[in-house]
Amino acid sequence: MKKIVMLWALTLGMVFANESAQENILNKVLIKNTQNAIETTQQLQSQLNGASYDEAKIKGLFGELVFNWKKVETLYIAGDLDNNYLDTPRYIDIFHNLKENLNEQMQRVQESNDDVRVALFKNSFKTINALEYVLYSKKSMSKRDIEISKVIANNIQTHLEDILEVYQTQGEKFLSNEVFSNGIVMNTLVQSVYKLKEWRIADVAGLSLKYKNNPNISRSEYFMSKNSTHAIKAILLTHKEVLNSSEFFDFGDMYEKQLNNDDVKKTRELIEIALTKLAQIKNDDLSSKEAQDLYSAVNNIYNHYFFSLIQDLKITSKILDADGD
Repeated sequence: MKKIVMLWALTLGMVFANESAQENILNKVLIKNTQNAIETTQQLQSQLNGASYDEAKIKGLFGELVFNWKKVETLYIAGDLDNNYLDTPRYIDIFHNLKENLNEQMQRVQESNDDVRVALFKNSFKTINALEYVLYSKKSMSKRDIEISKVIANNIQTHLEDILEVYQTQGEKFLSNEVFSNGIVMNTLVQSVYKLKEWRIADVAGLSLKYKNNPNISRSEYFMSKNSTHAIKAILLTHKEVLNSSEFFDFGDMYEKQLNNDDVKKTRELIEIALTKLAQIKNDDLSSKEAQDLYSAVNNIYNHYFFSLIQDLKITSKILDADGD
């Protein structure tokens, strides 16, 4: 048994040695995660277009869409490959990036007599956030709610297909320049973990400057559907895919070869700790004591990225915009 295990490990190591971390992140994270999100929108639309619809299945697929979309959003670099797609995520998701009350706006859309496509005249009305309100605002969905949901799901799929096309047609920019790929990946991860700790955890738990000592679960990203911790898990797992995949040679493996310290090992440990703390949160309650522990764990990841890993790799960090997602 030991010989078999050792031989398997040696073979796996040889395979990994011949793989490019950049190719793996492009094909097995960026492209794969986007394809998964597209498949979920297709399944959702299939349910919505059926002669009869199952609300439980529709809501289950919404949860899958949240998860798969967050994985795309966490490492969104299509805008770095093509400036025309810098704002594409805002056409899918407006969390922390909208001044108006979206729920009030969507209620008007539901109650309007206008054609659905006319009523959904704003980009924000066709986002995953708007879809959550339509699916969860009432005890049961009306025929109009179904029609609204179809348009929103189709809109999300269209933008996801645009993202996929960028990765498939312009991925060579990512593969051809290691300095460029290192910079955009690590800066994207730093910004992702900053938004995670401050907007998705601290604002809810009453730990941010804006909401100090004023926890409120209704500030959770997916409060109505109770998918907020589900989304956070997707975010953390995407960080793990990039830096600690068990399936392919990743950026963590590449950095480990370049650095003469234990910073990659520490990074991987911190991500695992955060996932453990997340699993301790019950009923999606990000205002709980357990959420405070999660905040500390995610804050440790942020500090380690910003003050250790980026410094090790001599990457110029981007200034974070704290006012919008």
